[in-house]
Amino acid sequence: MSKMTMSLLGEKQAKGQMKATMGGSLRPGIKVLTKAGLENPEIVKIYNNGVKELMSFNDIEKEILKKFPSAKNCMYPRNVEYFSIAAKDFPSAAAAKQFIEAFGEDRGDGIKRIYTVPVAFKSDNLEEIFPNTLQGFADGTFHYMVIDESTGKHLCMHRKPIDAEKAKRGKVLPREFSIKSDCIPNECAMYASGRCKFNGSLEFYIPGTTIGLVSMSTSSAYASEDIWAALVQAKDALGHLPALNPNTQKPVFWLRKVECERAYFEKGERKVGKQWSPKLFSELDFAAGVANKQMIRMGLATTPSLETSVVDEDGVIQSQSGQSISQVSEIENQTTSKQNNPASSVISDKDAYQEFISKSGVNLEILGEFLTSVYGGDWEQSENASQVYTLIPKAIARLGNQAEPFMQIRILSKQHNIIPSEFDVYAEAKFGKDWKSVSNDVYVDLKDILRGGEDVAIAIIQEVASKNQAV
Repeated sequence: MSKMTMSLLGEKQAKGQMKATMGGSLRPGIKVLTKAGLENPEIVKIYNNGVKELMSFNDIEKEILKKFPSAKNCMYPRNVEYFSIAAKDFPSAAAAKQFIEAFGEDRGDGIKRIYTVPVAFKSDNLEEIFPNTLQGFADGTFHYMVIDESTGKHLCMHRKPIDAEKAKRGKVLPREFSIKSDCIPNECAMYASGRCKFNGSLEFYIPGTTIGLVSMSTSSAYASEDIWAALVQAKDALGHLPALNPNTQKPVFWLRKVECERAYFEKGERKVGKQWSPKLFSELDFAAGVANKQMIRMGLATTPSLETSVVDEDGVIQSQSGQSISQVSEIENQTTSKQNNPASSVISDKDAYQEFISKSGVNLEILGEFLTSVYGGDWEQSENASQVYTLIPKAIARLGNQAEPFMQIRILSKQHNIIPSEFDVYAEAKFGKDWKSVSNDVYVDLKDILRGGEDVAIAIIQEVASKNQAV
């Protein structure tokens, strides 16, 4: 006889039907009064009191409408540099105020606001810590998108409408979600009308607090792709998402906002402007560690591995000798070069090149497309072949896990007529001189500005490049 249990809650948990209780929430934006709202002293008073008491902006709006029913649409969203919080999202109003006291910053106007918070993740499963989908409310029911893992198809789920006759007889049973149709946004009237939108919710703990899980919801696909890419990069580099630096006990990840170029439409006209967007930062140099490990595995260096290294208070990976990984690599490369060490000698032979590529684990499809875009489709029969055999292995070893996104940057630039030299100036201005070491972030940024169209992306890049070249 098979084993039987009476745990209904355990079954719901196994099916993913139980959601974790949130102890707090960060909100990416705020709402402010319109010009008409500012002209009414009573409305201004209600608004200011609501903000002071940490009411949600929707609740403040409801309070205004109670006293002034005609003051509809008296508030509008505003993009700001900081996160906002509402007392109702926390265990108590006191807990919300304590949170602001602990993590808020006063930047000169006498008001503490949340600009940066440390975060730690409950799991290494990205889908679990950052659930995201298309969702909305229409035809009297909630809709959301799921992906059928067996077929890869996107499906629209909903609850079927209530049968009017059964409702009259009081025989309406709880409705399960069922498949409504395939989810094809470009062909969906609900999506086109804005009733169905992207929604993602990053879930995390905040070290140093006891409020439990905190969430940050966003409807920005741009910001979500950025955060997702940062999580993937960290997990690929270390194999997991660490909560604290084991040597300093300081947080590894921080959530803050950065100002980004965004394409948008205003009165039917495509424009480009700056917007504050949530971004996940880490305090560890993952790229240096992974690049070093790959160079050791490929026989191109003999520097200490990540496992035998320590991390200093600034988050820089150090060797046991106290020198940084990059410093040790540079010194050893110079030494072995002088000694004509075969492991660091120039790879100029086709067979050696192919052996190197096979051991490197690099995506051959991306590599092939990159070589074609840079050297031409017939590069193997041209004089460029010797350059490829010599330079590409060195570049892959040097860039480590950033090699593939760097190649994708060049591929995408070629496809969209972006001049590499202009893009390099743009990338350096935005990400620093060592931008190639964070090629994954740069690649996400390039895809981001291309969402507004090729012409908009080229205009953004050329504008930044021209300003920085002039300097």
